[in-house]
Amino acid sequence: MLSYNQYFLCVLCFSLASSSSAFSRSPFAGRINGQRGDTAALFFQSDESALDKAESAEPLPLTAEDLAILHNLKTRVVTIPIVLMDAILPQQELSFISADRKAARMLKYALESDTQEIGVIGFNPHDGSPLNKGVTATVAQDQIAYGIESGSDMSIGIKLKGDRCFDVVGEPFMDDSNSFYLANVEITDNRKEIMTEEMEDNAEQFFSAIPDQVGDFVCLMKREEVMSDDELTEHLETLGPLPDDWKERAMWVGSLVNPVPALSDVCPDIRPALLSCRNSHDRLAVASVALHAAIDRLSNAQH
Repeated sequence: MLSYNQYFLCVLCFSLASSSSAFSRSPFAGRINGQRGDTAALFFQSDESALDKAESAEPLPLTAEDLAILHNLKTRVVTIPIVLMDAILPQQELSFISADRKAARMLKYALESDTQEIGVIGFNPHDGSPLNKGVTATVAQDQIAYGIESGSDMSIGIKLKGDRCFDVVGEPFMDDSNSFYLANVEITDNRKEIMTEEMEDNAEQFFSAIPDQVGDFVCLMKREEVMSDDELTEHLETLGPLPDDWKERAMWVGSLVNPVPALSDVCPDIRPALLSCRNSHDRLAVASVALHAAIDRLSNAQH
């Protein structure tokens, strides 16, 4: 079983370099032509040598999955406000509170934007510099609270929930009012991952081993009273069932062993590590090693 120090060294080695993946064009050689009846249609640009009139093109009905793919392509590179806080994973929540007027301007900007999102970025655990990877969080008017700090009528707060993973593209820059940072970010959730056959085989082994590891970890959490029974039950209910998707399972493990706020110093770097992984093989490897380390640490606490 891996020791905690071995886990820590493993996490220290995760990649913090930018993926430098350029924004690719849509694979569709045409355009969205709006609605035909109740069905959205995709029209391919016609070749003049083959078709004399655009009307000759046959519309292809789009499924809900097709529309989702087109939406992701359209919003793959976006410009959003950036907040430097703690690294969070998709579905994790983090409260943002500020009495600075600049925070209100940032939220107003997000509300008026097309995506209504801000980007949440954490810090490199090794040198304290901002990460170049993070997650988006949607801003809704009914989620914003005002005057939530005693003695401050100007305080503003919102609970941010991690959603889409992204890489920062280029250097962040200040908005026109010089109040907050903006950044061009590339959404990476649907980006094709490159893995060798060996990596895929290893990923499947990590994936299959995680349920038993989770069971052992939860039993030790109860035995060592890391949480009360009610807290542990609430934590597991918030996480929901163990996902069947490779990436989602790895992220689920990260939220299990290192929730927000963190309950202990077990696996403190797993969130930025998972965000910085190149593919699902690396994510599942980090998740599996983290579980080994957490089990080892809690087991040693008994002695």
